[in-house]
Amino acid sequence: MECKGSVSKALRRFCASLARAFPVILFFLSSFFIVFFLFGLECTITASAVTLFFSARQKKGRYRAGRLAILLLHEALILSLAALGAMDIRISVLLNILVPFVLVFTQSTQFNPRGYFAYALMYVFFSLMPPSDALSFAAMLLSLWLLTLYMQLLLSLIDRRRREAESRGVTLPDLFSELSLLSLLLYDLGL
Repeated sequence: MECKGSVSKALRRFCASLARAFPVILFFLSSFFIVFFLFGLECTITASAVTLFFSARQKKGRYRAGRLAILLLHEALILSLAALGAMDIRISVLLNILVPFVLVFTQSTQFNPRGYFAYALMYVFFSLMPPSDALSFAAMLLSLWLLTLYMQLLLSLIDRRRREAESRGVTLPDLFSELSLLSLLLYDLGL
């Protein structure tokens, strides 16, 4: 009897965790397939990088226009540094020492001590799969910016739905259900 209670409690906890993670999973899968079909397998690492930002921002909401421009600039800089590090082992060692140090001191604050984390992982992802030439660099940068704009669109939809849900008294699971349906529709439309 006691075993059934603990199993059902664990199952409820698992379902609740899955419901919380579902928007991030859906964003990653849709981003991966968008990049795969538009840019090819080499650029799919950008889906992992942008998913980190989506995961961090889904509760906070969309980026303001100025902050979005800074994010796009930071993404281009990090991709450029990863590509530069792939050219020579000495440059790679130097960048692997400097980049995390600079990110910690420029992206962390008293209020957001782990602000550097998504940028640092983005650098690691791009260092593991750097662009091989100028054309693949341009494709990765374009795919990165496309996914960032896609993320901004989804965050805007989440914000709007959340505000509508608050005014109507809709629950959070209803919001996630509607978000997943909207994401699937965007994917079907090819956005």
